[in-house]
Amino acid sequence: MAPIANWYDHNKSFWDAYHTGRPKIPDSFFERVYEYHTSHGGRLDLAHEPGAGLGIHSLRLAGKFSRVLITDPSDQNIDTIKQRLLDATTNGGDRLEIHKAKLEDIPSTLPQTHGKIDLIFCATMLHWTSIIPAMDSISSQLVSPGGTFIAFNSGVLHLYDEKINEIWKPIIPSETTKFFRSKYDAYPTPEEKKALIGWAMVGRSAYDSVPLDPDLFTDVQRIKLNYDTPGFDLRTATIGNFVDDIFPLDLKPYSKVREGEKVASEMCPEGWEFEGGIKELRAVAETFPIEKEGENFKKRWAELEKVVGDDKVKGVWPVTLIMATRK
Repeated sequence: MAPIANWYDHNKSFWDAYHTGRPKIPDSFFERVYEYHTSHGGRLDLAHEPGAGLGIHSLRLAGKFSRVLITDPSDQNIDTIKQRLLDATTNGGDRLEIHKAKLEDIPSTLPQTHGKIDLIFCATMLHWTSIIPAMDSISSQLVSPGGTFIAFNSGVLHLYDEKINEIWKPIIPSETTKFFRSKYDAYPTPEEKKALIGWAMVGRSAYDSVPLDPDLFTDVQRIKLNYDTPGFDLRTATIGNFVDDIFPLDLKPYSKVREGEKVASEMCPEGWEFEGGIKELRAVAETFPIEKEGENFKKRWAELEKVVGDDKVKGVWPVTLIMATRK
């Protein structure tokens, strides 16, 4: 079980804010994924979106695949997904199959998926799993050979205006620091604390610590989009922004990148850019674990409001993408 397993167990109001406060994935991203999948002989029969939350991407997958399996471990999320999607019969809702299930447990809870999934689409969720059993589950579900594993994650929004970004940049890290510090302090044993650190490094490493067994996967591609944006800092790019006395600064010991994997950094702002005012920035912030009534957040937010005012600001989302083919 992941050390923090229920962060995304939320009601519809949270997911409405999430839909506003996270990037809208451009068509070019899906086209890239589908091109990779089909170029390796991947079929278009059955896709799976685990940890789907709101099921934001499920209908887009249903536009390409004959059937889409949607899973999530939260009762609330499953109810929200059903309300949103099952009536969307004209947009592919009739091709959806929805189950309450945790990714790590699917080999036992949904054994019918074994070797049947053509593409698994892990959208901004893999860092909330226990990564080893999660990857075991993924490899067991995929069609062998030719199934495709996709994982992506968007980091914290980077604003182009240097002055505004310097105020914006520490807001979310300062809150996630408190969040994870409280979890760390609550664990009674060194082993549990160590497990929390290892788990959290999946996010902090921008998914470089996601292991891909070379006996099970081939043509592994690890791509960072917009990480070369001037002024961008990896340490503020992911949900893993933690106090340094707990979480190590050196990420290399946690890297699972292997020789022979394709590692690339690309500038691809088109489709990933942000434009909005203080209301939209607030929506972004509220998709992270923040204390809205805490003094730290209120003080920092008041400073941001003063600088942004009624203006709109522009920025770009950093994105991590992993693509791999099942042997």
